[in-house]
Formats: sequence, C-alpha cells, structure tokens
Amino acid sequence: FFAHVLSVLGAQPCAMTTPHASTCAPAPRRRKPRQQDAGAAPVAHRWAVVWFHRGRIKARKRAVGLSAPWRLYLRWASEVLLETQEALRAAAQPLVCFDMLRRLRKEIAQRYHAGDSGCPQRDPNAKFHRYHQPATRLAYVLEFVPRHAELARVALTQLKPCIEKLCERVWSKGGTLRVVCLGGGPASDLWGLLLYLETAGLKGKVAVTVLDLPEWGPLWKTLKPLVEGVLPQLTVDFMASDVTVATSVKDVPADTNLWIMINVLVEMNTTVLHTAFLRYFRTVLKRILVPLPRPAGSA
Repeated sequence: FFAHVLSVLGAQPCAMTTPHASTCAPAPRRRKPRQQDAGAAPVAHRWAVVWFHRGRIKARKRAVGLSAPWRLYLRWASEVLLETQEALRAAAQPLVCFDMLRRLRKEIAQRYHAGDSGCPQRDPNAKFHRYHQPATRLAYVLEFVPRHAELARVALTQLKPCIEKLCERVWSKGGTLRVVCLGGGPASDLWGLLLYLETAGLKGKVAVTVLDLPEWGPLWKTLKPLVEGVLPQLTVDFMASDVTVATSVKDVPADTNLWIMINVLVEMNTTVLHTAFLRYFRTVLKRILVPLPRPAGSA
C-alpha cells in the first residue's frame, strides 16, 4: 500500500497557521518521484501523508509549527477517510485512491464553474452540487476545506477589533459566544473559526450552529464528538436546513452573535434562488438584530 502525500493548500500550511514567517516549516526538497508515486502532485509544500488503503492521514515530520486546529483537522480527515473506505468496501465499490481524489476534485471545481449539472437530489437548491456520495464528501474535505478554512481565518482576522470587543462583551458576563455557520456543512467555517481563535488568543465558551443540507450530516457524527472532546469550551450542532425555504428561519438561534458564510452566495446563482435567499436573510436579520435606542430628540 503506497503512501501518497496530500497537497491541498498550494502553499506551506504553517504560513497559514502561524503569524510569524520564522516559525514556518521549510519546504521539503524536491525529489524525483518513485514509480509507485506516478501521478502524484509535486513534492514541494506537502504537509500531510495519506495511506488510502489503511484509511490514515497524519502530519509530516517536516510540518514544524503546525497548530492545534490543523492537527485536529488531520485527525478528523483521517476518520472520514477510514469511514469512507469501509463504506465502499461494504458496497463492493472501488476504494478512494489518489487518482480518484484528483478526478473528484476536478469534477467539483467544474460544477462550480459550469453552474448546473441537473442533479435532482438538490432541487430546488444549488442543483449542480452533489455531496450525497461519501467519496465526493471526502474529496471536498481533503481538497477544499483547508483552503476555505484559511480564507475564513483571514476574513475574521480583518475584523479582529470588532470580534475582540464582541467576545469581551459576551464573556465578561459569563455568556457564550454564539456563532452560526450558514452553509457550513463541510466544516470549513468551523476550522476557520478555530484557527482564528487560536491565533488571536481568544478563549471562552463558544457554541457553533451549522446550517446546511442533510447530505453533510454524516461528517458531523464524527466531527462533533472529536472537537467537543478536545475543546471542552466548544459545543457544535449540525442542523439540516435549506436557506431557500422560508421555514428554515426557525433554525437560527435568536441570540446569534456572529455569522460565517463561505460559498453560500456563489450557490445562489439563479434569480429564483437569489430571491429566496434574500427573503430568508432579511427575515433572519429582523429576528436576531436588537434595535439600537434612538438619540433623544431624533425623529
């Protein structure tokens, strides 16, 4: 069984997880691929090793300075890989391998750009994305989640002064910071949040509610006990919810403090979906926003 190196970021992962370049791991030296590595990605900037048949993923020894959230992500990804391979074996289907992973990654990217593949499973919401198959979900977890998590971390970092004040206001009263990840089924939003809290040094009780379509549910059966077991101040709940359906507004906690959205607006690519999402979001804002008192003497 060959060990393939996972290349998901296109850059050194430590550059994403540590604020100082001096703590980043050096890029490994290039080498000529062995025959069993045929078709593998370039060696430079690799940070994790995947044993597909064993269902195991771990950080490379050269990945110096890899933060706690990234190491936790690798534990979760390893469990997702193992569960996927076991499900495929039970169904007498081909196991996920490096070539299949790259093919699925390409198909997912093409669907995003093409806009529609006529998939009835997602009607009426984002018909061109199909994640009801375990292998497709695995491909997204390995190939897209780290990149999107880093984007979320960067976006949250840009709002650091506001988020710090928010956390101070909530935690100073002994409260819980309540975060909603809209369309966060793949968990990119959650990992981005954990990376931000780690680098910002913010510690307190956090409750995360993830809203997405039910096909992402199997991932959270593994992820929820994992993160809550390691991070006792964190609670995570996944709810099957469609943002284009008006009744889904009830799934949003009324005391939400922070929203995170990745790719949701991209998927609202038709007039019908766009209109439905705007109606949903306006209703949600009316429900959770607290009106500010008017200044004395104002109209």
